[in-house]
Amino acid sequence: MCGISGIFHQQYHDSHLECVQTMVQYMKHRGPDAQNTLVVSKQPEVIFGHDRFSIFDLSPQAAQPMKDAENGNVIVFNGDIYNFKTLRKELQSQGHTFKTQSDTEVLLKAYAQWGDDCLLRLRGFFAFALWDAARQRLLLARDHVGAKPLYIYQNEGEIRFASEFRALLASGVPRELDMDGVFSYLNYGSVQDPLTLAKNVRSLRPAHKLVWENGQTTVSRYWNPDLSPAEGKKDDLLQDLFDEMKTVVKMQLAADVPVGAFLSGGIDSTAIVALLHQARPDVTLNTYTLTFDDPSVANEKEYAKLAAKQNKTCHKELLLETKAIRKYINTALDDYDLPSFDGLNTWFVSKYAKAAGLGVAFSGVGGDELFAGYSRFATACRMEKAAKWLRLLPHGLGLAMARRTQDEKRRKFLQMFGIREQPYFLSRQMFSPLTIAELLGRPLEELDFGWRSVAFPNLMETPFPNDQINRFSYLELNTYLISTLLRDTDQLGMAHALSVRGPFLDRIIIEKTLRLPGDWKISPLCAKPLLVQAAKDGIPPSCVIRRKQSFELPFESFFSRYFKKAIKDFLYGNDSLIFSTDALAAVGKLHEQKKLFWSRLWTLFSLDYFCHKHNLHP
Repeated sequence: MCGISGIFHQQYHDSHLECVQTMVQYMKHRGPDAQNTLVVSKQPEVIFGHDRFSIFDLSPQAAQPMKDAENGNVIVFNGDIYNFKTLRKELQSQGHTFKTQSDTEVLLKAYAQWGDDCLLRLRGFFAFALWDAARQRLLLARDHVGAKPLYIYQNEGEIRFASEFRALLASGVPRELDMDGVFSYLNYGSVQDPLTLAKNVRSLRPAHKLVWENGQTTVSRYWNPDLSPAEGKKDDLLQDLFDEMKTVVKMQLAADVPVGAFLSGGIDSTAIVALLHQARPDVTLNTYTLTFDDPSVANEKEYAKLAAKQNKTCHKELLLETKAIRKYINTALDDYDLPSFDGLNTWFVSKYAKAAGLGVAFSGVGGDELFAGYSRFATACRMEKAAKWLRLLPHGLGLAMARRTQDEKRRKFLQMFGIREQPYFLSRQMFSPLTIAELLGRPLEELDFGWRSVAFPNLMETPFPNDQINRFSYLELNTYLISTLLRDTDQLGMAHALSVRGPFLDRIIIEKTLRLPGDWKISPLCAKPLLVQAAKDGIPPSCVIRRKQSFELPFESFFSRYFKKAIKDFLYGNDSLIFSTDALAAVGKLHEQKKLFWSRLWTLFSLDYFCHKHNLHP
């Protein structure tokens, strides 16, 4: 896990080296072990920067940018290739020699052997830039699911890239606010990939590559999951999936730094810990649970203790006191690379896990999306049924009725009248279009919703027309997971130089799971039955039958007591860069009347705070 950055241009400019050095220094938190820059080529200009956080091979020989002495190719790489030892053996059989024990060198040699097809052989989470010296060719690539970020700025033949959006801003990229990114954020509580908050800055999509060669830049998809229905007996198909899960967790245990796991006592994290124990019973895993001193918060520590005992882990409870939230809340806000309604929990648990000595932490991220764990699956199913009838009603009638209420649930329902978009997107909506128009002080008719075709291409029709569960799972994996969960996991874990691994998101696991019938993933007896079955007796019965509990910090009480002034200043201070003064006052009144959850208020505050801090103006 690291930070990468660089500039490509047809002509060399002395100032560009300083720009890359600035990006490297800005991302020092991602790579505290070393920071390096390298002028790879002057004609055309290629400059790479790297912030190193050592996971495999901690020696100086594995530092980056790394050059292949045999062909002159150079790479900067962020991530982990979990099957690099297998690939290394295969490459050695082809005559390649290695000077390090790193996955970076394996990636360099894999490209030399297979070209871009090496991407189809990788099992891991990554983003990298590679300069092919012989072909004078630049390759940028991002992993199959989007666990590792890669932001790109293009303008007049220049390409700048970085692991963080803020690093590109620091390099001198224009700070003109992209309203498409703002619209997407207000719709879903996070900027929807590949959009950002600055014009001409985009994220490279998951499973995509950007290539510059012979004066031309092309972006293309290099991997699509096999979604054809699996053939075979149910027991055989499930056993095949469960065996693959154990293979993946065993593969991901590899590291040259301390490894542990987040453990809440819920099905996702407990299943991960159980699979780790079954795959490597000889290893005593360190597990960590965040606990609270606020009595209003339902602690999960008793369930976590049961799960830890069942799987023979070395378990520790990390106490988060309310005074610590007060102390660090502004620091946490400053560590967001893009704003989000979520993620503060990730920031705090990562901080405490790092302080406990961890370099790598296992997480159950993706479990709900892949194994149908959200109640939102049922909500979306109901909305699909309702939409068949609501589409027949006049949209103008629904809009007129929506204008007469301030209740967001009613507004979103009424604006379904005559709407033909996939109901899933409405079920995930943070603010309705009418409310967004009011917040921005614009007529609804002036809002441009063209950003949806950028953020959600080909998602209005999914590959599962007759399978609701898999349909919504596919949509979750391609929207909420990428733009909220994985971005928050990366940006707020790496704020503390903590690498978070999610075994459920291995590309083979995703394919094998999505190819199974959706109705196998739900049961009246328990949530996520496939995970329960995969973990066998590793999940205590009380952890299975308990009501699903989201991992949330005590922010509702915290904001009402300790962050009240900051919120009040935002709502009534007439200082917003984006929002209408009257609309914010109306939002404040709704919150005071307990008609608006803190998360909605926090969503608005976070965006405004971020734009102020980074000088982003419309």
